[in-house]
Amino acid sequence: MAHYIENKLPSQYRVKVVHLHRGNSSRQQRHGHCYRTIAKILRRSNGMVVGIGEARCSNRDKPCRSTGRQVAVGRAMKDAEMHSNCLIVADPPF
Repeated sequence: MAHYIENKLPSQYRVKVVHLHRGNSSRQQRHGHCYRTIAKILRRSNGMVVGIGEARCSNRDKPCRSTGRQVAVGRAMKDAEMHSNCLIVADPPF
């Protein structure tokens, strides 16, 4: 299922999201957090990463994959805009 914020990306980009937790990663990979979500925006033509964003849960947070995804993808979109000197989002969700 496509998420709303990802629908704002032009078709020449795609998003890759990884959720890290106790069952699939070490505490070092999660940078000391229990849960960490990493999103990358890639060009479809060559797979080049144009933006990276992450969301982390504190130990007191209740983990939610969809919230982590939205935060991480939003941050990746901002990162891509900062480094490419152009707006890659057709209609910003903000």
